[in-house]
Amino acid sequence: LKNEFEEAKLLEYIDVYDTHAMLKVRYYFERYIDKEILKKCKKWCNDFNYAHGALREIKSIKSY
Repeated sequence: LKNEFEEAKLLEYIDVYDTHAMLKVRYYFERYIDKEILKKCKKWCNDFNYAHGALREIKSIKSY
């Protein structure tokens, strides 16, 4: 995911925090962004958030 983020230069559109990622663009500005870029950004955010959720679950299982 990190390589994809850097290669596609998504930093302009996505904020990445420790455990989640979200679009910098608000809903009312989405119509001014290229639809393909917006689609790629949303998919990347969903993949990133899903991966971190799965990692959190794995860590909680290992702690038992």
